[in-house]
Amino acid sequence: MNNDFGKKQWSALFTELGLSEAEMRRWHQLFERHHPQDHGRFLSWLGLNNNEVQALRRTCAEQTDG
Repeated sequence: MNNDFGKKQWSALFTELGLSEAEMRRWHQLFERHHPQDHGRFLSWLGLNNNEVQALRRTCAEQTDG
């Protein structure tokens, strides 16, 4: 993949698809729940630093269904 593809471009794809911010958070929550290690690697691939990855993963783990 091109190094220019990252968090901003991924979010833009989700937005173009019609996902709301809440739906994007839910997607991350499910990814974290079902595939936590892959979710972490994916976030790193998007260009998030280790602190950002850990914070997002922690937030996903704390969220409840719904």
